[in-house]
Amino acid sequence: MRHGVVALYRMLFASIALIPISLPKFKLNSKKSLYFALAAGFCLACHFALWISSLSYTTIAASASLVSTIPLWTLLIAWLFLSIRPSFYGFLGVMLAVLGSAIVAFGDLKGGSQPLLGNMLALLGAMTGALYFLLGRSAQRLGLNFPSYIMITYLMAALSLLPLPAIFNYSYVKYSLETFIWMLLLALIPQLIGHSSFNFLMKELNPSFVSTLILMEVVGSSLLALLIFKETPSSFTLLGMFTLLTGISITIWQNAALKISS
Repeated sequence: MRHGVVALYRMLFASIALIPISLPKFKLNSKKSLYFALAAGFCLACHFALWISSLSYTTIAASASLVSTIPLWTLLIAWLFLSIRPSFYGFLGVMLAVLGSAIVAFGDLKGGSQPLLGNMLALLGAMTGALYFLLGRSAQRLGLNFPSYIMITYLMAALSLLPLPAIFNYSYVKYSLETFIWMLLLALIPQLIGHSSFNFLMKELNPSFVSTLILMEVVGSSLLALLIFKETPSSFTLLGMFTLLTGISITIWQNAALKISS
């Protein structure tokens, strides 16, 4: 089920679910905003294909930790190309959060069948994830309304992922009903509620702050791995989680302080 099958159906189901919601509100203001949305969709497809594939080679905790370096890449790209300079405490919070993720990953390097490959795929997934959020931010700031943006982006991601199962010789349909139900739930909850919420916030709030909130996924995924797959967290994982949560707390505090002062 790796190499894009799960990612494909996640985006396909999300796109179908969006049609009755987004189509009546669809409005395209400029070609430039469309190009940014399409580019965001392609990066989203790369993000999911790389990250989901990484789970076949490394552990859940390591994969989630490395893909959650999205805030670091978001901060660097926004700083270099969008002139969004981070404050000292904002930078400190992001770095602590990413350090916490790295500690979790390095404490888990021996897990999985090919951990080096899996960890590299997850890291590339983080980079493309950062590009996805920032391109989406630009598309919306150029006037593309939110319903139109997410429909274009998710549909583009689904189309980009469409060839992958054939390339890697995986079936498109030969899966159990339970498998399709799980993929549908991925589309409805993490994608339509989770990703869409972050995209909505990304337009107005500091992108480093929004992307840092995604790091709560590391804690959640590790807890679910313990409950479902019996992956007991190591001491490195627990230390990393503490560092990560400290970084997130500083980032949230810094953003709140900036709002109050303004």
